[in-house]
Amino acid sequence: MERFELPDVDKLKRRRDVDGLIRALAYSSVRLEAVRALGEIGEERAVERLVRALGHEDWLMRAAAADALGKIGDERAVERLVAALGDKSPGVQERAAVALAEIGDERVVERLVAALEDKNPGVQVWAAVALAEIGDERAVERLVTALGRSAGDKSLGVQDRAAVALGKIGDERAVEPLLSALGRRSPGDEDREMRMSAAHALGEIGDERAVERLVVTLGDRDSGVQKRAVVALGRIGGSRASSALVGLLTEKSGAEDVERAVIDRRRAAAEALAGLENPGESALEPLIVALKDERYFRKRDINPDFRSDVEEEEYWFFTARLAVMKALRRVGGPEAERALDEHGMTADDVSFVLERVLNLRIDPDEAVEDLVAARPPEVVVDVTEQVLRRRPSGISGQPPEENEAALNDVCKRTLKRIVSREGKQVLARFRN
Repeated sequence: MERFELPDVDKLKRRRDVDGLIRALAYSSVRLEAVRALGEIGEERAVERLVRALGHEDWLMRAAAADALGKIGDERAVERLVAALGDKSPGVQERAAVALAEIGDERVVERLVAALEDKNPGVQVWAAVALAEIGDERAVERLVTALGRSAGDKSLGVQDRAAVALGKIGDERAVEPLLSALGRRSPGDEDREMRMSAAHALGEIGDERAVERLVVTLGDRDSGVQKRAVVALGRIGGSRASSALVGLLTEKSGAEDVERAVIDRRRAAAEALAGLENPGESALEPLIVALKDERYFRKRDINPDFRSDVEEEEYWFFTARLAVMKALRRVGGPEAERALDEHGMTADDVSFVLERVLNLRIDPDEAVEDLVAARPPEVVVDVTEQVLRRRPSGISGQPPEENEAALNDVCKRTLKRIVSREGKQVLARFRN
């Protein structure tokens, strides 16, 4: 039982009384708060005591100590933080990895590279996570070695993290090893996560040597690997990548209702094409077909009794439609403009964008750009004015007060820019 008056941690923190907070560590009731306060202050005098706290029996205390040491950034904590990567608590492992990434100096990189060969698989995995955040090219060779381990290796999880790290570092030396990893497939598909990460990493590096292998991967039996390959092709770009994405967009199915996997690939291809600076003339007709036919991106086997499934389906359907519109705008030309005027933005599309603003799922500036660029402009004007006038607009849910201001701001900025471009007659056209 604590017999003395407890230290006031908040008061000590305001005063930046490091010595007082260190003394407060002796009191179990306020120890956790004191550790967090020492991290916020960032005083190096606390390092020794915080390192000692990494050995505490309570995982919350160990995690808070790791977090505080990362904020302070003193290299004296490196060895103990590396050891904490093998902690029995995943929460402590994660905080130790983040702390090491925050410290991020030369000694940390060297120690993490060495930890990729640690006997503890958990240490290997979290070392790779930290190296991904640091992004130092000195780690490439060891990460490539980790990537190449066999599926039977107990430390298989490090392969996935090594692929992620190589993608974030972005060194071209990793391209060939990542391509090899992408093509590897064990009998039980234990390599699935690693192959998905390899495809993603190739997209981040952006080297055109990866295009042909990624095109081949579009026919992979695993839908997750397929989708990552689609996204990677969109990031790399080029005529070959664009051609492959157009091929996916026009993919057919023998069934009356297009298979779910085919629609998923179509949706992914539309988003990837929208990300290309110029999707190319060959994309024009397939994009117009996709825009005209609602069934192109619509799944028909969604159970209406499951609201979450219906909402998720609507999200991906509208996302694909908006991607097609964006890709058509990038292709440009009279035919694309005519298709956008005749089959472009509907009131439901506009409401979908505004709901994303309301739910903080899209950057407001991005929403404004999408709406201003949309055709026909009259539909955008109609829905945004309805929102501002509090008329029924197709937007579901009651907006929280803190989000309503952002929604109104998007509507006002959108209207101002459309009127500035089209003239005030655009307002009259939808009112008459």
